[in-house]
Amino acid sequence: MKKSLIELIEAIKRGELVNLEGFEKDLDILLEEKGAAEVSKYKLQLNRSEQRRLGYELRRLEKELAEKTKNASALGERIKTGRKPAEVLEELKSISLKIASLGEVLEEAEDMYLIADSRYRETEQKSMEVEENLRRALEEVEYRKEVWRKFLRNLVNEVEPQFNAILSHVGGKGRIVLRNLEDPEKASIELHVGFRGADPVLLDAQTHSGGERIVGTLAFLLALQKYVKSPFRAVDEFDVHLDPLNRERMIKLLLSVAGGEERTQYIIITPGKIPVSEEMNIIIVQNIGGKSVIGKAG
Repeated sequence: MKKSLIELIEAIKRGELVNLEGFEKDLDILLEEKGAAEVSKYKLQLNRSEQRRLGYELRRLEKELAEKTKNASALGERIKTGRKPAEVLEELKSISLKIASLGEVLEEAEDMYLIADSRYRETEQKSMEVEENLRRALEEVEYRKEVWRKFLRNLVNEVEPQFNAILSHVGGKGRIVLRNLEDPEKASIELHVGFRGADPVLLDAQTHSGGERIVGTLAFLLALQKYVKSPFRAVDEFDVHLDPLNRERMIKLLLSVAGGEERTQYIIITPGKIPVSEEMNIIIVQNIGGKSVIGKAG
């Protein structure tokens, strides 16, 4: 298009005849193209100007972001959250309204809070220490309970054969039963005794006579003697409810046990007669004329 227009202009300069209608048409087209080019050039200039403006704005925002990020970091670590910024801002507004509703805050409020927080942490630490001490104390108590239970079981295992051996002198047999060892306050010991071939049952007034209860109890106490550290033993009126045969048997048993103790002296108190031997020191107390008279046998 541009080439043909130049050729027409050269032809006019040479004085040649040309088609003016075609020339005008080409000229109009050329003018339109020039106008479009000018518009494009202007738009390009606008775009470059907008780019520069946007670049300036971007650098400003980046600088502002860096400054705000620095200020935020000084307040604490960044909190990870999946919430949108709009949700966070909405919550901040709500919290601000709640704070405003509290009225004027004292200048000492922060100091008061720090003091209260310090006391709370101190109390919490002490509470943890108390809890730990309690745990250790409970462990120690449980350990001692287990030692105590083990001791009692071993003691019963050692005493029960001797208990049966003593009962066998009067035609009896028995068992020693421990109850409620899990709770020391409720723990108890039961004596089960049977005579004349009967199976051992709980020693009580419903199933045993007074004499049988005395024999069972005395047999248990005698079986325990080597585990009791004491220089003296006293047995008072053990034979009051015993029949003559069992009384004789228990006296012989008592004298036998007493004679076997090298470091322990037995004091046997009875209103009845007992066999006399050289190893015995017999003291007699009598009521004569309303007065107690003490004498020594032998």
